Amino acid sequence: MKLKSKTEEGSLSGDISRRIEDSILSGKFRPNQQLPVEAELCKLFNVSRTVVREAINTLKARGFLKSITGSGTYVLPYDFSHVNTAIERFSKLNSQNDVLFSLFELRLLIELESAERLVKTKDQAVFAILQATLDGMKEIISSRKHDADAFIALDAKFHQTLVESSGNPVFSLLLSTLRGTINHPFDQTAFPLPLKDIMKTTHEHHSNILNHIEAGSSEKARTAVRTHLQHAIELFKLSKDTNKSTSPVAKAR
Repeated sequence: MKLKSKTEEGSLSGDISRRIEDSILSGKFRPNQQLPVEAELCKLFNVSRTVVREAINTLKARGFLKSITGSGTYVLPYDFSHVNTAIERFSKLNSQNDVLFSLFELRLLIELESAERLVKTKDQAVFAILQATLDGMKEIISSRKHDADAFIALDAKFHQTLVESSGNPVFSLLLSTLRGTINHPFDQTAFPLPLKDIMKTTHEHHSNILNHIEAGSSEKARTAVRTHLQHAIELFKLSKDTNKSTSPVAKAR
């Protein structure tokens, strides 16, 4: 009997993990279904227990499977967090401006639709939360210490509340990831723009969005959302241009 090398076993386990994954994606193995025991998988694929275990561990690491002690290995429902992870990795590994702006356009569409839906529902509880974030922003702007972290948290809450009001859970899940691709750059090392000015403009834009939503004007609300997010793009471009023109020596300072 010829013993398989570690390289051959590694190649085999990769092949088996792909075949099991294909079975999951095709519906042969469904979410929450228990996989056949190791001995059956070895017989099914004509490989050793070591190969099967490595294949299963690979799929567990990728979020396809989970093992329960004393019970077996089960197919995991593939929740939406995996989509967020994919978008995050895609944006980090493809940092070209056109890719980032394409993702930003997706965020814009989500927020435009959310604003229009809120105009129609006129949810007073949502209005109250949005107004509270505006009051908090104004308080930070008026204070001597412009707490950027607190302001960013309120900015995030405003947008998250707006999108959650749409009633579409996919919108909400996507927003947190998309906000991370292009956001207001409050880091003052990024470009020479006063922090207070950015805060004032952000607060003004948010106020316009809420005012037009409360007034029941879908068109003006959409325009206000578009103006605000396009401003974010301009700030992002400015920060990128400034970083390009900054020497390594200057950055080190």
